[in-house]
Amino acid sequence: MFSIWRKYPPSNKILKNTLSLGTGQVLTKLVSLVSIPIIARMLGLEKFGEYTLIFSFVVLFGGLSDWGIHKLTIREVAKDEKSTNIYFTNTLFLRIILAVFFYLLMIGVAILLNYSHIITNLIIILGPLILANSIVNTFVSLLNAQERMDISAILLFIQSLITPVTVIPLLYFGFNLKTIFIILVTANITLAILIGLLLMKRFFSFQLDSVNRETWKKIFIHSWPYALMAIVWMIYISNGSIILSKITDLSQVGLFNTSLKLILALFFIPGSLMMAFFPMMSRQITDQVKHNIKQSCEKSIKILLWIVLPLALLIFLFSNFFIQTLYGSEFIESAKVLKILSISLVLFFINSPLGYTILSSTKVKNYVIFDVLMVTANVFLAVILSIKYGFIGPALAILCTEALTLVIRLLFLKNYLLIKLSFRNIVLRNKPNDYVRE
Repeated sequence: MFSIWRKYPPSNKILKNTLSLGTGQVLTKLVSLVSIPIIARMLGLEKFGEYTLIFSFVVLFGGLSDWGIHKLTIREVAKDEKSTNIYFTNTLFLRIILAVFFYLLMIGVAILLNYSHIITNLIIILGPLILANSIVNTFVSLLNAQERMDISAILLFIQSLITPVTVIPLLYFGFNLKTIFIILVTANITLAILIGLLLMKRFFSFQLDSVNRETWKKIFIHSWPYALMAIVWMIYISNGSIILSKITDLSQVGLFNTSLKLILALFFIPGSLMMAFFPMMSRQITDQVKHNIKQSCEKSIKILLWIVLPLALLIFLFSNFFIQTLYGSEFIESAKVLKILSISLVLFFINSPLGYTILSSTKVKNYVIFDVLMVTANVFLAVILSIKYGFIGPALAILCTEALTLVIRLLFLKNYLLIKLSFRNIVLRNKPNDYVRE
């Protein structure tokens, strides 16, 4: 599917990887963009709120189970490709153990929050998705580190098809969520095992003798900053649903998630570009080539601004039309959330290159406390604003947090990494594709 990119010379590897990830993510998000409104229409507002709440729980604790291993693996294997199989074997074991631990923790939290028996049971049933995703993400991390983004994009696209291909037909034939989730989990675990067997045969070697406590200790010591940042991110995108479910009702959760899902579907754009840059940036930070890092960050922001400004304006102006067309009149109130999140989208696109620049540096341990403070502020704002404004509250909290994140990351780059970005360069550069050719 992505073999056409192999014709690109090594000098254009970033372009190739961006196109590979971008193409895969476009297809993945198109699947999401089409399937989520269909599922929402089939379930109705309140049931869709229940559905998204359960998925928010699984996504949150699934993200926590990564423990920063994804980005650490990319950084370390990109620096030393000989360590690939050592990282593969050890991180696979660690991810499975962490998946089981966070699955049990998720059940405990659901019980502690005193959800209904039905919702708690559905969370328990869907929870093993954490294990399936952990296995797949082990391979995705290594493929990205080796800059085989074409293969990792194919894997993630195939995985993204499972939910709509499973859920929509089963809803059509009248199956309840319990049965649907059982089939969905079974399909995901089966796929994860098949992917593992195929890639181990082709690319990776399972070396049982490389498993040792010292390697695990090293991974935990070096991954904790990434883990903390991953935890912050997962709480950031998931807390709105959980807060609304305890303060208001499931219909409000549905209205909030209707727009949030649309905006999250666009996060692949900066993600694809920066994931392509990340291995190169990690090597440059190692070589202390700060000038190149500054240029890479400025180029990324410029390219992303060219994309996001017209996109955000379009979403803001036609939010009612998008919600009405995709979801129907029952969800029209969600257009208010979509307007707010469209402004947040611009800030997120700028913040993404800043975050990846910090992640690729040796100063990431100094930064994590700021992310913790920001997500704490986000949760606090989400609670206060949800009490006052209902389903609009978490969206306003996201907007405020993105603005705060921009200020803090710019100051951190300037004071800790001695990288002062020139917005004059970013604004005055004429052609974003000039950046790709340099």
